[in-house]
Amino acid sequence: MKASRPASPELPCVLADRAQIERVVSNLVSHALRHTEPGGRIHISAVRRDGQVAVSVMDSDDLQVATRWGRD
Repeated sequence: MKASRPASPELPCVLADRAQIERVVSNLVSHALRHTEPGGRIHISAVRRDGQVAVSVMDSDDLQVATRWGRD
């Protein structure tokens, strides 16, 4: 599988532990890959929501896991 998408310009910078963020997103994607049938799809998105960045990972069965990072 191959995917690429540049970060959206409307997303704010987030002050967070980069290694921890990478670990969380990697775990979410790994979980989705393990539970997606061959030929299935995984959708990853990041959107601005209430001053935070919400990251969502959804598999082809519409099972969704989301997490947020922000300034709160």
